[in-house]
Amino acid sequence: MSSTDVTTPPTRTRTISAAALRVIFFFCLAAAVPVVAVLEKLNGALQNSVAPHGVMSFEVARTLDRQSQILASWGPSAHLCLAFSIGLDFFCAVAFLGVLALACLWLADVLRRRGAIGPKLGVGIAWALAIMGAFWMLQNVLLAASLFGHRAGLIAEVTYWCALLKFSVMAAALVYVALAAAMLLIRKQLRAAPASAK
Repeated sequence: MSSTDVTTPPTRTRTISAAALRVIFFFCLAAAVPVVAVLEKLNGALQNSVAPHGVMSFEVARTLDRQSQILASWGPSAHLCLAFSIGLDFFCAVAFLGVLALACLWLADVLRRRGAIGPKLGVGIAWALAIMGAFWMLQNVLLAASLFGHRAGLIAEVTYWCALLKFSVMAAALVYVALAAAMLLIRKQLRAAPASAK
């Protein structure tokens, strides 16, 4: 058996895997964009002087008094918007985290194949996003409980820390995607510069 026969299967496997990543990524992206747009529209109805950031203000209301104050500032129609927003956010968590995690994995794979730094970090962030998804779901359950009258200081505290973890991990993922994409773009430009000089 020749050396070509031995090395061909792994190459084919990597190609199929990369293609699958791209398909799932764009599927999640197509699902996430309209959901995020609807959530933004709903959030606009929840913004007032007490909750200037809408549902985000409710998420980071660390005390029972603050949660109660925010809920009291919203009327019945706003409560309905909040309930719908929380329900839709379960789907958003899956789609949006899928986009970020797959983007990290995709870029990490490209960095690894090109011998650049950072592929392990991308894989680690993708795993962190997957774990954080469980906390995002827990946060939504606790928000729903608070909305429907099951409020407690502990629930407000746990909701706050879930939200803080969510925003922190998402920020890390967005920074990684931006830096990895910039690194690949710069490397591409540097490789193209000598060729254009000739």
